[in-house]
Formats: sequence, structure tokens, C-alpha cells
Amino acid sequence: MKRGNGILEAIDKLDSLRVRSGLAIWMKDNHDAFADRLSKKLPDWVVLAKLFGDAGLTDRYGHPPKAETARKTWQRVRKEVKDARANESAPGALPSAAKRDPDQPRSPSVGEPPPVAPADEEPADDLSPRFTFRPSKPR
Repeated sequence: MKRGNGILEAIDKLDSLRVRSGLAIWMKDNHDAFADRLSKKLPDWVVLAKLFGDAGLTDRYGHPPKAETARKTWQRVRKEVKDARANESAPGALPSAAKRDPDQPRSPSVGEPPPVAPADEEPADDLSPRFTFRPSKPR
């Protein structure tokens, strides 16, 4: 048995990991139809939250959703769906966090000084110094 399997089994038994709320699942499953309705009229989140609660949809803790919870859940679901669709449409695209390989040396960006040679190497005599330091003059 591998080392990590015991940890993963213990995590599965924890009650602190919550499943997605019924409201978020419903919003994701019905994203396009719900977004279409919201695009035609301004949402009244108080009324929608009551409707969701009456339909049995709950927040992640099993409580009927409040207006703010419903609104923020919709914002999160919209972002997740948008990101998922963007990843599907660009199969070669990498997520923003994984764009740069940490093993590759970083290329300097505009305005960044070039990398400095290690101290144990002799500087090349044919190169002019990048900076010239002079004592300041009092004003």
C-alpha cells in the first residue's frame, strides 16, 4: 500500500469536506436556460432565493439559500462555466497558473535588467559597464 492512500482514505471519511450545494448543482445543470432568463429581466435575488428554497434547493450547509448566497453562487457558477468553456475551446491552452515551466529559466521582461553573472566568474573586459556610479553633488 502506498503512503498517500491512507491519507486519502482519511480525507474521504472527514465530514469537513462538503459537497457542492444543491443550488450550485442546479445552477450549473441549467446554466444556459437560467442565464437566458436573467438576461431578459433584472433578477430579484430575494424572490429567487425564496423560490429556490421552496423548490428544495439548499446551500452547502443544507439551509435554504439567502438572497446573497444565491447571487454569489450564481456568480461562481457563471465563472466556472465560462472557464470550462474557454478550456474546451482552446485545447492547447494552458491554465494561467501552469503557463511557465518552473524548471525553465525565466526570460527577462521589458524593463528588467539582464541576469547578473555569478561572482566567481571574471567579467568580460570587452563589455562596457551597465551602470556608472559617481558621487553625488550637493545642491
